[in-house]
Amino acid sequence: MIRRIATLPDGIIRQRTPKRGLTLETIVVLLCGLVGSAGFAYVMIEALNAVQTDNSMFQVQLAGRVLRPVVLTVVAWIVYSVGAHLIASSSGGRGPISRLMRGAAWAMIPIGIWNLLRSLVVAYLFFDVDIPAEPEGLTAAEQAASVFAGTGAGGEDVYAGLTDPLYAVVLLVGILFVVWSAHLLSIAVAESKSLEIDTARRAAAVPAGLFALYLLVTALGQAGIL
Repeated sequence: MIRRIATLPDGIIRQRTPKRGLTLETIVVLLCGLVGSAGFAYVMIEALNAVQTDNSMFQVQLAGRVLRPVVLTVVAWIVYSVGAHLIASSSGGRGPISRLMRGAAWAMIPIGIWNLLRSLVVAYLFFDVDIPAEPEGLTAAEQAASVFAGTGAGGEDVYAGLTDPLYAVVLLVGILFVVWSAHLLSIAVAESKSLEIDTARRAAAVPAGLFALYLLVTALGQAGIL
């Protein structure tokens, strides 16, 4: 059952790879990123309602945190496409990078599902918390950071926020979804570059491995280990 669900996007990749244009794929990637922004947007709304400040940069800092999942997903799409293209081409693969980008976009679906899971966890962690109303003595960047870290002006802990171990756990769980996306990327590489699946898997493993390493380092950082 799980294997059947995990391989559902395979057919879409095989169907879309030979097509022209990237409009649909761009929309798919953006949606995969936007679902990851939903949880942080909830925190932003709560913070803007709670924090008494006229500093517009505070809003900009919060907005930047909201947009980060979208940027990360788009960057992952580009790194997947360029990295797999270069490695596949060096292994004898042929075909334009645009074909691979179409397939790689659908490899973002597992990342989108993980982004949704992370949004739910973030919303849960910040549900009904008391965000300090007057973070005096802090810059805009420090104010925004204190919202997500759950600290007051003096550095005292008010609530756990993203320092909660649950957030580090959801980051580690993301590695499993990256493994799933690596499988889908290997299908995209095989279809777009006319390569055997074993060769395609090696090409897909490098960019996916970099993404998994990023999540691991981030999770360890959130846990205070790094």
